[in-house]
Formats: sequence, C-alpha cells, structure tokens
Amino acid sequence: MKWIQTAVILLLILSGCQQATEPPVEEEQDPEPEETAVEQEHEEEPIPPPVEEETTITLGAIGDVLLHERLYETAEVEDGYDFMRMLEPVNHLLEEPDFMMANQESLPGGEELGLSTYPTFNSPQEIARDLQLAGVDMVSVANNHTLDRGLQLVYNSIDYYDEIGLHYVGAYRDQDDRERMRIIDVDGISSVF
Repeated sequence: MKWIQTAVILLLILSGCQQATEPPVEEEQDPEPEETAVEQEHEEEPIPPPVEEETTITLGAIGDVLLHERLYETAEVEDGYDFMRMLEPVNHLLEEPDFMMANQESLPGGEELGLSTYPTFNSPQEIARDLQLAGVDMVSVANNHTLDRGLQLVYNSIDYYDEIGLHYVGAYRDQDDRERMRIIDVDGISSVF
C-alpha cells in the first residue's frame, strides 16, 4: 500500500509542477491604416450625368418654282431680272425657318441658252439669286423639267449656283459632284444631303 501512497504523492507533485496554462492571448491587430494621399487622390467625387441640352431647328420647303413667260417678263428690269417684288409678300415665310429648301422646277440656265416657257423651260438666273436673298438655303433640281433644254441647262444652272454659293441637290455636274457629301450645319446640327 505504501507504493500506492507513493504513486499518489508523485502524481500530485507532478501535477503541481506542470505549468499553469494561461488563457490564450488575442493577437493585437494593427488598426486600419490611414489612407495615403495617393489613395485619396484616386477617390474622386462621382461624375454627374451629362446634362442633355435640347436644340430645335425649323425646316421649311417650298415648290414648285416654275417660271412661265409672263412671270419673267414681269420681273424684267433694265439690267436683267428682279423677282424680289414678287417674293416680298412671302418673304417673312421664307426667312422664318432655320433651313429653307426650294424645288427649283424650271432651272435657271440663263439668257445664254434663250429663255423659254412651257413645255421646255429655261429661266433667268436671277431667280436663284433672289430666292437665296429671300431666305432659301438649298434648291432641289430633280424634277420632270430638269433636262428640258438638255445637259447644258443643268451645267449653266450649277455654275450659277456655285457662283452665288447656293447649295443644290438632285442634278450634278459629274460623278464626283454627285458623290460629294453636302453637309449643311444649321445652328450646330449637321445634316447630309
């Protein structure tokens, strides 16, 4: 029995010699690092959505500018033709739109080809000038009277449009002229004709 007592004493001694275990120590975590200046630079204010701006333009169109003999005879003056008196009653309507187009039904080939009336029209060139002065920005020359006096009528008309800076579409000098983009800017809005 003595050995049992000795064993119990030994166990007690051994258990007393064992180091007491301490509760686990939580590791200290580093506080959140402060943002550096570089990181702060990358954090920009959110970009507001673009502001939509509305632009409105007014388009106008007239037709058919077809001059019978009695019209160009009435417009004849000492040094050519003046159609402004005839256009005056509608001048405010032609000026009002931001962009005005006219169907130039009787082409202005001019006196060089001999002015003519129905059925094969050729008008004085001054009609194109006066339409432009009244507010027309472009003429369309594609219609059933375009070739009334042959290709020379078209060429003379286009030469005159170019001379006065009046835009035209519908008939052209050649393939290059036909393929040339006609980009017209009206109050910041571009249109292709």
